[in-house]
Amino acid sequence: MTAGRGIVHEEYHSKEFSREGGVFEMCQLWVNLPKKYKLTKPKYQPILKDQIPTVTLPLKKNSEGGEAVLATVRLISGDLDGTKGAAETFSPVQMWEVVFPDSGNEVDIPFPVDHSCIVFVRKGAVQLLTGNNKKSSSLKRQDVAIMHIDGSKFLRIRADEGDTSLLIIGGEPLNDPIVAQGPFVMNTRDEIQQAMVDYQSGRF
Repeated sequence: MTAGRGIVHEEYHSKEFSREGGVFEMCQLWVNLPKKYKLTKPKYQPILKDQIPTVTLPLKKNSEGGEAVLATVRLISGDLDGTKGAAETFSPVQMWEVVFPDSGNEVDIPFPVDHSCIVFVRKGAVQLLTGNNKKSSSLKRQDVAIMHIDGSKFLRIRADEGDTSLLIIGGEPLNDPIVAQGPFVMNTRDEIQQAMVDYQSGRF
């Protein structure tokens, strides 16, 4: 969803889920709009599972010497290896789900060197490795790491558990001033006050 110049919205699950129950997972991310697009027309992008393209990455051989396998990257937003993600964004934003089928495998994941980068472990566990594998950081389910790539062209990640799933998220820094209050994010205090007046006047 792009809030733009103002939108009133509500998230809810289906009536079937209300009746039958089950496991419900949700990840909500707020991404700042570039200054020139702050007052763009609001819009909503429904993106279904089958509309999200996938890219496979080769993994190194595991510690038992088995054959190389593949990790799957689901491109919700951004681009990888010439494949473009499903979501449209107003600045370059990467949002990938990376799925490791087996434990003990490593993968080098290319990532734009000039983008911010966050790794979130949705399930499973991983080791974040340096280029020479001399240092590592362990992450388990629900852990978050803010990365400093420092000119490296890839993230080296080893799965410590099978069926591990990560969200790798980042984007091009906007370097715009930010003023936030409540659900409003603008560039100046005057713009925040105007947003409040617009909301109270029913102009969203």
